[in-house]
Amino acid sequence: MLWTKETFQLRLMIGVAILFIASAVTSCQEIRYSLFSKEAVATITDAKPVRSRRGYSEQMLTYTFADTDGTKRTEKDTVSIDFVPTLQDEAGKPAIAIQYIPGSIDTSRIPSEGRWFLIGLFCVSLVAMIVVSVRFWKNYQEHERRKARSFGS
Repeated sequence: MLWTKETFQLRLMIGVAILFIASAVTSCQEIRYSLFSKEAVATITDAKPVRSRRGYSEQMLTYTFADTDGTKRTEKDTVSIDFVPTLQDEAGKPAIAIQYIPGSIDTSRIPSEGRWFLIGLFCVSLVAMIVVSVRFWKNYQEHERRKARSFGS
C-alpha cells in the first residue's frame, strides 16, 4: 500500500521540515533587519514597470542613498504600480524611506508592516515539526516493541 500510516507521517515530517527550513531562512533575515537595520531617505533615480512572478504589474525602483560610512549605494526594490513618492530629497527630487543594513550590499528594502507573518510561520512550522517528530518517534518505538514481542514469542 502506497500510503500507510508510517509513510504518511514520514512524508508529512519531510514536508514540515522543508517548510521549517524555508521559514527559518526568511525569519532570520527579518530578525536581522529588526536588529541591525538603519533608516534613510533614498533618492529615486529610475522607476520602470515590470511583471511580477505572480503575473501582475509592479514598479521597479532604483534608488541611491548614503550608507553610514558615507558610501553612496544604488539598489532596487519593487513597489505597487500605483505607488507615488511623497518624499523629496534636498534637491527636490522624488525620494522614498528605506531600511538598510550598513556595510551589506543589496540589503535595503522599502519598509512594510506585513513581514512579521514570516516569523509567525516559522513558529508554527517549528511546533508542527516537533509534534510530527514526536508522533513519528512514538510510533517507531511502538513498532519496535511489537517486532521484539513477535520475535520473542
